[in-house]
Amino acid sequence: MQFNYDLGEYVIIIAIAGAFGGCVSALFDNLMAVHKSFPVHGCSKCKTWYFACRSLIGVAGAFGVVLIGGWVGKVKLGLDTNTLLELISLCVISGTVSYRLLPVIGARLEKQITALENKSTEQSMTIEKLKSNDEHTRQELKNNIILQDALALAKDALSIKEVNSFSDIHTAISIMETFSDTAKYNRTYNIYLARLHRKVKNYNRAIEVLRGYLQSLNDPELPAELKSTAKTNKAAALYNIACYHVLKAFDAKDTSSGPELDRLIEEALSELEQSIMLDPSNIACVSSDSEVDFSYVKQSDKWNPRLLALIS
Repeated sequence: MQFNYDLGEYVIIIAIAGAFGGCVSALFDNLMAVHKSFPVHGCSKCKTWYFACRSLIGVAGAFGVVLIGGWVGKVKLGLDTNTLLELISLCVISGTVSYRLLPVIGARLEKQITALENKSTEQSMTIEKLKSNDEHTRQELKNNIILQDALALAKDALSIKEVNSFSDIHTAISIMETFSDTAKYNRTYNIYLARLHRKVKNYNRAIEVLRGYLQSLNDPELPAELKSTAKTNKAAALYNIACYHVLKAFDAKDTSSGPELDRLIEEALSELEQSIMLDPSNIACVSSDSEVDFSYVKQSDKWNPRLLALIS
């Protein structure tokens, strides 16, 4: 909307046309009241201030329509005959209907503003949520990368053959232990951590790690994607616990009493039995000649028949 003439001229034209439209609207209401046999003479509608107020409402409506029309490019201002007649007609009509139109426009504008505010609030909340989720995702990815590095370190430490290189294993244990909460459902993590403890002959801690893993697999909050493999994961944990009980018994055979050794072997065979029930393929593992962890049981005349009964 461009102003090519004196602004005062436009203001006067719009105000007069709007006021005239307001008076026409008030007069029309008055005539309708008479037509309906209402007592209009002497009432507020016949008083001067009533027409003055309606005129002011008409002026406001006219300016509002011109402003909105200018925004959308539908109203052009000019003092040539055609443009001037269009402007005056528009302002008179706007002034006439403004008494009823302005409250409707106001209500709609208020509703739209409220909707925009709500939309803006929702968008802000969505953005904050996305930022939060994005940060959470980045943190998860970062933790996963660190965990994978820790698993690689643990794997290298487990491959060490030299007895005097246990410092690397203890370093790996220290790093791995920091993931005890975040990786509690991770099979590889728990198996590796238990094997690291087994490497330094801390069988009690190795068993404790795997028993904690078994509890995690029974957790109601276990992720859905891990529930399908929970059975075989439990079997693997029990198999390793059985191994560690046998190794613990073997190391203690010269210092522990007979009942204590019997208890350790009995626990080992019981856990092995549970493992085989969950995953029968473990029969092949324990029967293999390469499985040396159960050598103490295999060579014992006392326990060998029990082991054969489990794997037969």
